Amino acid sequence: KGTLWESGYLPVTHGPWALFDATGLPSRMQAWWRVRVKYENGLYGEWSDIGSFETGLKNQDDWLGKWISMNAETRGRSAPQFRKEFELTRPVGKARLYVSSAGWHESWVNGARLGDEVLQPSQTDYEKRIFYVAHDVTSLMKEGKNVLGFWAGDGFYNQDKVWANVSYGPPGIIAQLEVTHTDGSTTVISTDETWQCKTSPVIESNVYAGEIYDARSYNPAWAAMPGIKSGWEKVIPIPPPGGLLTAQELPPCRAQGSVTPISIREFNENTWIYDFGQNMVGWARLKVNATPGTRIILRFAEDLLSSGDLNFATSGVSATKVIQADTYICKGEGEETWEPRFSFHGFRYAALSIENGFLKDGIPGKDMLEGIIIHTDMGVTGEFESSDETINAF
Repeated sequence: KGTLWESGYLPVTHGPWALFDATGLPSRMQAWWRVRVKYENGLYGEWSDIGSFETGLKNQDDWLGKWISMNAETRGRSAPQFRKEFELTRPVGKARLYVSSAGWHESWVNGARLGDEVLQPSQTDYEKRIFYVAHDVTSLMKEGKNVLGFWAGDGFYNQDKVWANVSYGPPGIIAQLEVTHTDGSTTVISTDETWQCKTSPVIESNVYAGEIYDARSYNPAWAAMPGIKSGWEKVIPIPPPGGLLTAQELPPCRAQGSVTPISIREFNENTWIYDFGQNMVGWARLKVNATPGTRIILRFAEDLLSSGDLNFATSGVSATKVIQADTYICKGEGEETWEPRFSFHGFRYAALSIENGFLKDGIPGKDMLEGIIIHTDMGVTGEFESSDETINAF
């Protein structure tokens, strides 16, 4: 018998769902549940496997962390990185990381990126509510030195290039790591003035205009031990966005598949146009081997002009006044693979241009770009097929 709630028998006509009102449960509570069937002949089926759920931080005063950002003059338009070293002196039984961002973010623990979600958290009216996400990081915690890191992009929060500037403020982070030790004691690591920050290889990012990335400045150990001293500075506290911190209950965005180009053709001496054969939302993953400092510029559109060039009008340039474009500056130490973090595009065609250097493998091939489809990770609820293969292709 459950000590919290028991549904009693529900008729089949009630449907497969049973509503449990969890509003009265406290923060951080874990609950277990199971279900079984009663047949028409009065016999019982076996109990299901035990499922569980856990409540998050339900109250605003559960948050001990502060909103932090980077000095605007130092940051420029870069997507800043944030870092905190800490030490755990007792064995870990459970660890939960709660994090929200003014803008989009990635979470890193001990040099590893958490999860495969992208463009987190989902967009809201930030003056009313702002989503936080939770991670089970128990397996990543260790006795001794640990590092917690966040990479923050402007997202829709600091969208200051399009629609006459609808920025709420600079990108920022609030986070709280709660570690429960095997002896029942707890350690809490939360964002405050003791954190450090620095500019990142993402020189600039914008939801509509794209991303500029300089691979020459990336340090893969930025969120790992041992500590990195050079280039880091103290964070600055920023006011909360204004909305209530609320658990993100909708599915996150993830990569949902990839598309290989169906053709590539040279448009001029330094530009090649890729046709992915279908319209998509996402970005292009780049694979390149070029000299140091070579700039690979990708521009995106949904259709072509009669000249064969990209028709940027199909991507809303008349309204946004910006072209969807990503720029990658090569490190030049062998094959490099890259995709943007804090922007996305709607496109079928991509124009690839090469500046300030050259490819070590000659001219671009089909395998240099791969279309990555991005959307909310919703389950499939239905299918449709017709006698028209064109319709089926969509």
